Amino acid sequence: MFPAPVRHDPRRLFPGLRATPTIAKLQIGIALDPRSQPAWTRELIDFLGQISQFEISVLPRQSTDSPAALREPWFARRLIEPSRRMCDPFAPGLVTALRTIDQRELDLVLSVAPGLPPYTARYGVLFLHFGDRNIHPPYFGEVLAGDPISRVEVRWHEEKSTPASVIRAAEIPTLRSFPYTRNAEECIPAAVQMVTEVALDIAEQGPAWLTGARTMAVAPQPLARRPPTNFESIGFAWRERFPPKKQNPVPGKMEWFCALRREPSTFYTRTGRFERTGIEDIPKPHGGQMADPFLIADRGVDWLFFEDIPPGQEKGRISCLQIPESGQKFPEPEVVIECETHLSYPCVFRHKTDYFMIPESCASQDVRLYRATSFPYQWQLESVLLEEIPLTDTTPFFLDDHWYFFTTTMPPVQQTVLLTATKLGGPLRLHPQGMVTGSWRNARSAGHLFSRAGRLFRPAQDCVERYGFGISINEVMRLTPSEYCERPAGYIGPDWRPGLLGTHTLNANERLEVIDARRYAESMDDAS
Repeated sequence: MFPAPVRHDPRRLFPGLRATPTIAKLQIGIALDPRSQPAWTRELIDFLGQISQFEISVLPRQSTDSPAALREPWFARRLIEPSRRMCDPFAPGLVTALRTIDQRELDLVLSVAPGLPPYTARYGVLFLHFGDRNIHPPYFGEVLAGDPISRVEVRWHEEKSTPASVIRAAEIPTLRSFPYTRNAEECIPAAVQMVTEVALDIAEQGPAWLTGARTMAVAPQPLARRPPTNFESIGFAWRERFPPKKQNPVPGKMEWFCALRREPSTFYTRTGRFERTGIEDIPKPHGGQMADPFLIADRGVDWLFFEDIPPGQEKGRISCLQIPESGQKFPEPEVVIECETHLSYPCVFRHKTDYFMIPESCASQDVRLYRATSFPYQWQLESVLLEEIPLTDTTPFFLDDHWYFFTTTMPPVQQTVLLTATKLGGPLRLHPQGMVTGSWRNARSAGHLFSRAGRLFRPAQDCVERYGFGISINEVMRLTPSEYCERPAGYIGPDWRPGLLGTHTLNANERLEVIDARRYAESMDDAS
């Protein structure tokens, strides 16, 4: 149904939406030991080589790591070697020959060997920090400890004497199943993507990039890596062999459904607390599934737009129904937009006197803007905002005569980016901030942005445990044509009713609040 994931995809860099580069050709020197570098280094060099704004060169550097010092004890070696034979991005490998360069010409140094290289450049040194654990090989410590998240950071030194700063970071769900080294494999695409984005930012912004980079948070001093002990490895093997007992899940098919609340004083958008009371199910259409609820009012009538999945199908379409007064029967929904490919997340909104909708059309690899010709049932395609790139859950927001579009790339690199436009129909440009977040905790949008007590919030999906597990609430601290900043501000988990497996969209207007959730179909009575 959806496009096959591409491990390293230049389209995720939004090349046609970026500003004109300040530096015509960014001279990047990669500090490495050409005789023995981790296998993932080849992926980085190949991807950077696809970018026309870069000139890539090698800076020979002898690795200081002692292989003997990092050799695993016998039990740890027995645990990890079978995984390494199947997948090992940190295995030593040869690097394709590159030209050498006079270091005086360098704009940027990228170090892929441990420690700071003996080189300088106009825009400093970038290097990657793999994981929060100091276990070798990288990301095996997260598997041993059962960490839900594995983190990768792009760090930067302006000079050797200055501390490192965190320029970008990504958080990816830890893969805790065999082969255990596959967890590292999943983190490499995000690392390669972020390094390339930072280099593009430098090429575009030039000296202005340095000004912003100097304000970034100082990174903690990394600990020296060590091999896992036999004790750690045996403990992990025991937990894998004898996992703790879990509650037996109710067997059956999983389904999405929607629910609403009618008392405004209890809305999350007003109180910042999600109450478990006063929630009523919305009857599912024709025994199918419904998700991604959006509300809009027109002349005193509340309309619900949602993703409608007919029984026995996986392809979604957009349907609509009028929400009746309390105690009255719900009418049958009507399909308003249906295509050959999957549609979901009907982000409907009003601008001036017209109604618009941006449904998710990731399966078609585009972002579409629809306008209602006869609200609420008739819609026509107004424009295609973006083409030839799979994006999810695009959510617009209008502020101070500017449109802001939050949209998310597909795995293996799931990150939310910010696009801007002066007109609703575009053209769209990449915001100078670029990436909003690279964390699976709060990437994909989970409904409209909303205000409470003069503060702006962005709901986002938490997909760490599983897709659509919960809703992270992020407070937007700054949103201008040149700045964006947000911080965590709340969370809604799938605990507002027994038996829920996930909840991933929240919206409200003046009179109603709607939310969706996932459950086992047989675990609850059908609400229809």
